[in-house]
Amino acid sequence: MIIQTNSLSYWISFNRKKARTIGGILILLSVVIAIINMGTGSGIFGALVILMSILSLVVLTAPLQFFKWPVLATLLLISFIVEFLIF
Repeated sequence: MIIQTNSLSYWISFNRKKARTIGGILILLSVVIAIINMGTGSGIFGALVILMSILSLVVLTAPLQFFKWPVLATLLLISFIVEFLIF
């Protein structure tokens, strides 16, 4: 059972089927976007590499409960600033 620390994890624990459907749709959408941007082979490979990287970070940091919503929002904002303004 998930330790219910916020409303999102509480909702996910009680609505597993909806959460899995939404997660699957988001993963499929990201793979399709990667395929459109990079081509078929490169898009599939790139999507798998990105997915494995993110999941390994989740496995490493989830027991520490380091990522709270303010930290995630700050990292997302910094990522967008670096991506779109600098590069």
